[in-house]
Amino acid sequence: MEKLIFFLFHATFFLSNPIFAQKVEKLKLQKFESQKRFNNHLYGGISGLTYADGFLWSISDDRGQYGPPRLYKNSIIDNVVKIENEILLLAPTDSLVVDYEALYRFKNGDFLISSEGDLNKKPRVAPYLKFWSEAKKWGIEIELPPDLYSEKIGMQTKGLQNNSAFEAVTVSQDEKTIYLISEAPLYQNKKSEIEFLTYERSEKYNHHWKLKSRQIYTRGAASKSIIEVMRGVSEILYWNKDHLLVLERWVRLNQSKVIKIGAELFSVNLKNLKKKKIFTFDADLAANWEGLAWGPNLSDGRKLLILVSDNNFEKQTPTQYLFLAFQEESP
Repeated sequence: MEKLIFFLFHATFFLSNPIFAQKVEKLKLQKFESQKRFNNHLYGGISGLTYADGFLWSISDDRGQYGPPRLYKNSIIDNVVKIENEILLLAPTDSLVVDYEALYRFKNGDFLISSEGDLNKKPRVAPYLKFWSEAKKWGIEIELPPDLYSEKIGMQTKGLQNNSAFEAVTVSQDEKTIYLISEAPLYQNKKSEIEFLTYERSEKYNHHWKLKSRQIYTRGAASKSIIEVMRGVSEILYWNKDHLLVLERWVRLNQSKVIKIGAELFSVNLKNLKKKKIFTFDADLAANWEGLAWGPNLSDGRKLLILVSDNNFEKQTPTQYLFLAFQEESP
């Protein structure tokens, strides 16, 4: 992952779109210090979130430098995350590298986990999405279209770019549809357009998934006066049958050539992929936000939206959990 500068933020904000009016309120910002350990393993690199069974599940993108591949089971009490357990994930036998960036926990307890692999290895280690459970360990793999895979050896001419595969994974509420958005364009298509894949589950077989649609998602763009050196989709979240929330992260250079980071949150219409920007995280609102999940509904009926920042195991950078109250209102 890119080395980024992180900032804390403090804000209460209001926003709207043509479908729903939303009121979003910051509730709490929680920090885990950068050298925190759990079960003697360094806690950090948190890159994905999912809420299920009354727990917030998070996954680390540690490739083995600070501990084995792992995910965490966390409780949430009064908008405070408490680590309850660490679950170790042995790498699949057919993969030499793990770089876990996203996860979803199904109602039956199975996880869908996305790894970005490593295309700088020789031979290259391909990205993958596989199912995992504590009882059965690794299960089937989601089959991607052939042109999303790079050559194993030699010059790369096609496929997902290194470190830019599927950080953005979400599942519909009825668990019949999987949505994937690549972080960056394919190697052979280095434009603003990136891959948006939809998979549909077979009614006869559990975890038998077929590609339903393949579309182009266009990332946002900065104004011409801004030098934007990187923009990628770091997370998506199923909102309702018509919309996803999409988190786009960017790196820019200001007029003094100083690196600035930020992110933008969009509502995306699933019928036509039209998007509406609903909030911008920049300046003192910026952080390396990579995880996004709905939490338990609040006592007043509002939805709880949780974000987590990946600290990249930087020694002076905490892992941050941000709690937002999200209210839908009729226009």
